[in-house]
Parts: sequence; C-alpha cells; structure tokens
Amino acid sequence: MFGSDVNPEAGTVLAELDTVLQRLNTLVLDSHSDSEVLALWRELEHRRRTLAPIDHALIAQLQTRNVPHTLGERSMTTLARSVLRVGIGEAKARVVAAEALGPRRTLLGEPLEPLYPVLAAAQAAGQVSEPAAKLIVHTIEQLPDAVRAEVDRDLEHTLTKQAGELDLDQLRTLTRHVSALLDPDGLLTQEAQRQRQREVNLAIRPDGSGRLSGNCTVELTEWIRTIFDTLAKPKPATTGATTGGATTDSTAGGATDAAAKDPRTAPQRRHDALLEALKLTARAELLPDCGGISSTLLLSMTREAFLTGTGTATTGHGTIVHAKTAREWAGGGDTLVQPVWINQHRRIEALGTPCRIFTRQQRHALIIRDKGCSFPGCDAPPQHCQVHHIVPWADGGPTHIDNGCLLCTYHHRTFERLGWVCTMLKGVPHWVPPAWTGNQTPIRNTAHDPRPSFPLKT
Repeated sequence: MFGSDVNPEAGTVLAELDTVLQRLNTLVLDSHSDSEVLALWRELEHRRRTLAPIDHALIAQLQTRNVPHTLGERSMTTLARSVLRVGIGEAKARVVAAEALGPRRTLLGEPLEPLYPVLAAAQAAGQVSEPAAKLIVHTIEQLPDAVRAEVDRDLEHTLTKQAGELDLDQLRTLTRHVSALLDPDGLLTQEAQRQRQREVNLAIRPDGSGRLSGNCTVELTEWIRTIFDTLAKPKPATTGATTGGATTDSTAGGATDAAAKDPRTAPQRRHDALLEALKLTARAELLPDCGGISSTLLLSMTREAFLTGTGTATTGHGTIVHAKTAREWAGGGDTLVQPVWINQHRRIEALGTPCRIFTRQQRHALIIRDKGCSFPGCDAPPQHCQVHHIVPWADGGPTHIDNGCLLCTYHHRTFERLGWVCTMLKGVPHWVPPAWTGNQTPIRNTAHDPRPSFPLKT
C-alpha cells in the first residue's frame, strides 16, 4: 500500500490513519442532529490543523540531512514541489512555515525550540489554522528590526490568543491595525506605493460593453465601498418576479413582500450601484463641460425607431444598441440623455424635444408627493430616482406631474417586463399587479409614508 521506503513503524501508523479516515468517510450523517453534525465538523477541523506540525517536522528533518542537495535539487522548495506535486507558491509557503514553526537544531545537533514557540504549540494543539499562523508570522517579521526585538514575544502571544477566537478575516483586520500602530512609517510607504500604482483601465468589447480593471488607492476604494454600501443593498423583488424558476407569490391584498429576495446577484447589484452613482453625478450637474456642453449621453436613431422601439440606435461613442434599449435610456425623464433623430441619409431631422425632461420645479413637486420611489415596498429616496412618464412620452404622454412618478433605477428598468402597470388615482401613483396574480387592486407605496392618501371606493 505504501512505498517500499516507508519505515515499518510509520507505515503502521499510516495504515491506522487510513482506517480511521475510511470510517469517517462512511459515517451515516442522516441520523445525527444538527448540533452533532456541527460538533463533528468543528472537531474534524481541530484535527486537520494538527497535521501542519507533522509537515514542519518532516521538512526540518530533510533540511537537517541536506536531502535537497543529495538529490540534486536547488532548494527545499524545489524538492517539495517535486515530491508533493504542488505549485511553487505552496511549496515555498510550506518551507517558510516549517522554518518559523518547526523544530530546529544547533550546528552541534542540539534541539532548539521553534522561532515562534507559542504559535507552534497552539498549532500543534489544533487551535490555530495554517493561514492564521502564516499571517501572524508575516505580521511580526514585517516589523522594523528595532520594533520587532522589543515586541515580538508579546505580540506573538497576543495574536496567537486572538487567532483562537477570531476568524481569519477578523484576524487580518487586527494585524493591519497592529502593523499601522507599531510601524506607521511602513504604512505611509505602502500608501505611497499604492499611489504610484493607481490605474483604471476600461477594455471595450466589440459590442460596446466593457471590462473594468485596475489598482485602486485606499481613498478610491473607500469611496467605491461607500457607494456600494448605499446603492448596492438588496431591494425587495417585485411581486411576480421569477427567480431561479420559482415565482414569488403576491401577499394578501395584492401588497408586495418587502422581504422578498432580490433576484440580482451581489456582483450585479454592485454593477447597478456604480451605474446609479454615475447617473446621480450627471443629474446633479456636477460634471465639467465636455467640448463646451454639459456632459450628455447622445443617441442617434430614426424617428420611427424611437417611436416604435424597433431597429437600432448609435451612441455618441459609436456603439450600436437596440432601439428599445435606447428608448429605455432616454425614458428617464430627467437624465442627461439627448435623442437625435436622423434619416437614412444621416441628415438630422430633429432633436428630442426638451419638453420630455421634467423641470426642476416639477421634480420638486414629485418629491413632495412621492417622497421616493413610488413602487410598492421600495424605500429608495428621491435622489436615487428618475421621473417616469406613466403614459410614455413617445406615445404622446405629457411631461406633467399628473403623468409622472418617481421610480428608482431598478424598478424603472424591470416593472414593465414583470407585468406591472402604473395608474394615477386622484393624482397619486398606484401600481396594478400582473394579471396572473388574480388580484389587480391598485397599490400605493407606503414605505415612505404609511398614512392613506385618500379612501378608495370599492
């Protein structure tokens, strides 16, 4: 079963280990309670961690015997890569860990304790994982020599204790605070390096979509995370939305379930948050002029394409999009999107009428009335909303407060596809659920103001 070179005593131990592992693999967990399954998982992890010190001892033995040189390997790392069939990164990490936490000997062969004896003992006891031990060693060894000589033992003890109580992410946060406190100059050096390396790249695909990549400074990262915290939060799924093949039923009385799951993934929500933040900036007119005009998203298409939603449109950067998509972009009511109507000979026939854009005063009135997104159950504030024409502007709907309502970007994009219809009842926007729900009682959003606007007649 084992290689012919394995020591008989070690072979016996490995055989016993194989037997135990086989028994663990054949355990029938269905009869175990929840707490019993969790306890087994926890205890198995505890024992998994105790394997690392064995690895350290083996590496120490091979180094002491100078086996890499005997076998013609350049280093212990290359030997580990060859024998264990692991990548160079993992091989190096194992050797570094063994040098810090494994047994040592003097030149005369006398045993020495590990460089980090407290951490090594905790790992042997199964209290600290390999990644946590690596993080602790790295944190201590990155300190300036003078600081390290003064605090290394106390810091090793403190971080080892915390590693038994915190998860890896929490421990990583703690080590960053410790490093910044003990080596503030190192923190400044690191920040200066990030400043030199800052970059953002946008690779444009043939269809006009793009891929963002780059290196962010701490400041940009914090602002992006702040935007995500604010704008990428899950929104309640619209009642009747299909998510993963399951349909969300409407609640009694036709009201939406505010706790329903947002069908977007977290990366999709972050994408939408960045898009919304850019639109908010443009809407606030904070961007500088570009070529003598305010920053505007231009769309050129034929009048017929815009009115019918068939055909194509072209952006100011030359990207071709479907006319229906262009209509959705231009339908925000207050975003800086300018449609330009052209004929087949590329002659400009007309500009999209400015009357499509709701005025500042009209938007103020809508904010007072709607107080935010008007879709049932949505609590998006006014600054995150667009103005929606209830009767589409392209179909002759007037740009008037009695034909407008506030909608967040998410619900503005999805309500029509999901079968919802907005209707005005006594000057207040109400929403009619899809016909298949069996209840088409108009619903007013009460997330911003639960007080009834008026008694509905039955």
